[in-house]
Amino acid sequence: MNDLDFRFRGALVFLVGAGAACTFPDITYNITGTGSGGGGGATSTTTGSSSGGASTSSMTTSNGGGAVGGGSTTTSDGGAGAGGSTSSSTSSAPGCDEDGDLHDSDSGNCGGDDCNDAVKAVHGGQTNFFDEPITPGGTDFDYNCNGMIEATIATACAKVNGSCPTEFVDVGALPAACGQSGVVKSCGPLLTGCVAGGATAQNATVKCH
Repeated sequence: MNDLDFRFRGALVFLVGAGAACTFPDITYNITGTGSGGGGGATSTTTGSSSGGASTSSMTTSNGGGAVGGGSTTTSDGGAGAGGSTSSSTSSAPGCDEDGDLHDSDSGNCGGDDCNDAVKAVHGGQTNFFDEPITPGGTDFDYNCNGMIEATIATACAKVNGSCPTEFVDVGALPAACGQSGVVKSCGPLLTGCVAGGATAQNATVKCH
């Protein structure tokens, strides 16, 4: 082998060795897209690398929400329609609402607001006034079960809570009672008391609850 061949072969070996030792820079790429659907659509990210001719890649995909972004729909039924009613107490146990007025009895373990579970018109929250007692021949007019008797008109020309009524039902010497009828007269203050005036109507009945 002459000197020229030796130098040529030495250079060739050097070039081959240098080529084998070379590396290529890594390549990283991201692809981000927005998927369909409301409220934060899908996002896809792809990452890859290449080194020495080999390549690796990874992909992560997250799905977005639905058309409403994962929201929720709540539907509530409406209340009673025209002519419906709302009750403050509903029957919850057998035997607690014998009169069917949707108010449990206030006795025993029922825990309701109905002080007379045998009469449908009697229960807590009753707003109507009546000219007949709860029990025929009786004197109880506590239809709303609050322990007091309220009338639609004063039964005497006398101060109530420090004031004279503007009118009252006059049945004679005694104050009118619930269910009684009499002449409606005016009433006004006089000195420290009240004084009756002239008649304003006839045959009015005192209604109570």
